[in-house]
Amino acid sequence: QVWLGTRGYGLLKINPNKPLFNHQLEGISVNQMVIHPPDLLYVSHGRINWKSWGHGLDTTPLRTPFLGRNPNCFIITRNATFYGRFYDPVKLETDLLSWNPHTGDRMRYVFHAEFDETQPMLEDGKGRIWMAGFEGLITRLDPASGQIDYFKYRPGHSETSKSSSTVLYEDRQGSLWVGSQEGFARTENPGSANPEFKWYSNNPEDRNSLN
Repeated sequence: QVWLGTRGYGLLKINPNKPLFNHQLEGISVNQMVIHPPDLLYVSHGRINWKSWGHGLDTTPLRTPFLGRNPNCFIITRNATFYGRFYDPVKLETDLLSWNPHTGDRMRYVFHAEFDETQPMLEDGKGRIWMAGFEGLITRLDPASGQIDYFKYRPGHSETSKSSSTVLYEDRQGSLWVGSQEGFARTENPGSANPEFKWYSNNPEDRNSLN
């Protein structure tokens, strides 16, 4: 099955073996979808709802101690901890709130940076939480120690305020990739004190610039 979130037309479940789709949550805009194995799909559209693949869609907002606010991005880690991100334009800082429904553990981490809903979060293979932001910024949180580190994935380059990251990815070798509108960056040592990033530029006028 293929799930498709739309802007203003709800949630679509597509059966690739048949020319059919199931339309749910009609009239809403889907901000984000997160799959949590084995059978849950979490949907964010100003609030977090959940769907059990075997029992249909539950449109009751998910009740969490910290995520009652509307996160601009959220992830669920391998140990089922929810991380929700909230930007405060008055304080010019970002709250990252975590909650584990099984243990009841809750934490709040403060980042002195801005992140919007288009900018991704990622849990890497070591359990660290990465967030990519504006102006070539990338942050790393170690939940075990609470340490937050700030890096530039394009050091020495003056990014514009509109430049933002759009994707984070960890490959099988443990390298971390950051995609942006201008190109992408890669580091082979994401756990080091100062990860070294290699930059690959994109030329919008040349379709082969990244080949």
